[in-house]
Amino acid sequence: MKKTFTFDKIYVIESLRSDDLKTGEELYNDIIKLKLWQKDLYDNCELFQPISKIDFFNSIENIKSESEKNSIYPMIHLEMHGSKDGIQVTNGEIIKWNELQNRLIELNILCKCNLFLTMATCYGGFIYSTISPGLRTPFWGFIGPFETVKAGEVLMNFTAFYEEFIESLDINKAVILLNESNPNNKSRFKFYNTEFAFDFAYKNYEEKYLTDEFVAKRLEMGLLEARKHPEMENQTDEQIKNTLKFLMVDNKDFMKNKLMEKFFMWDIFPEKRPK
Repeated sequence: MKKTFTFDKIYVIESLRSDDLKTGEELYNDIIKLKLWQKDLYDNCELFQPISKIDFFNSIENIKSESEKNSIYPMIHLEMHGSKDGIQVTNGEIIKWNELQNRLIELNILCKCNLFLTMATCYGGFIYSTISPGLRTPFWGFIGPFETVKAGEVLMNFTAFYEEFIESLDINKAVILLNESNPNNKSRFKFYNTEFAFDFAYKNYEEKYLTDEFVAKRLEMGLLEARKHPEMENQTDEQIKNTLKFLMVDNKDFMKNKLMEKFFMWDIFPEKRPK
């Protein structure tokens, strides 16, 4: 799948503790806004500094509203504390990954699967962990760490990333500079697109729902349900189970393709389908 996306505006959402270095505000003022203003793009960036969970989701709603009203394709940078379970706002409230995911799916639909996230949050990469192959993707791609990160790393890595991206609009070049910005060339921030998210989610689905034990349970449940329908009375238990097994397991490639149709939004945006 071609790794390209469209964007119109960069939003920085910073929700840090009172004694934290305000890395998001610094990145916004010294790099993002400055570089965009040098290109006469005065309205193409915005900073939100929510205090509470409600404030945070109001920021997301404002971005959704602008995306819908003005056909904006947003790029969102999050500067917050995080864990494997979610992100934390200034007042200490926790936003679980699945809570954030639901809002991002709505936003990603509005911007035709062009939403890109840069996550300056510890364990920000774990946003992928709650993704379901049966839902739509919450983003086109993201950059985030799978471990703890320090304020200095955030500024160093994302300064390099945004300087290059705003200048060239080349995501691949920007990611290269992101990874090379630390002196030891070992960036904790990793780039993944929506293909990675689906492959990971589908692998988890297979490991959980296509095991012999789970399939056997599903076949028994399906048999009981089938026996409620008079038209199935002439079929043996084995015939019914074989039919169900074909639909659930033997025909899994077909089902996977159907899941991909929805996940990648090809059903509503056919132009996104790989050629």
